[in-house]
Amino acid sequence: MNETPYQHSLQRENNVLLKDAIAQFPTKCRHVFILHKFSGKSHKEIAAQLGISVSTVEKHIIKALKDCRSYVKSF
Repeated sequence: MNETPYQHSLQRENNVLLKDAIAQFPTKCRHVFILHKFSGKSHKEIAAQLGISVSTVEKHIIKALKDCRSYVKSF
């Protein structure tokens, strides 16, 4: 199904908001979130790659998701 111009515009706007939200995360949190959401790595893989615990990975992801929601709600 083809995307309408409105849907395309809305998707681009959402992508910009997400990019801006991610840019405001603390460095380690941003790195963990990107590895998980965009590189598809598991919590265990991220923990091994960054030398942190799986629990810390989970905490960073939870924080990132909360921060994303808060950032988007502010608009």
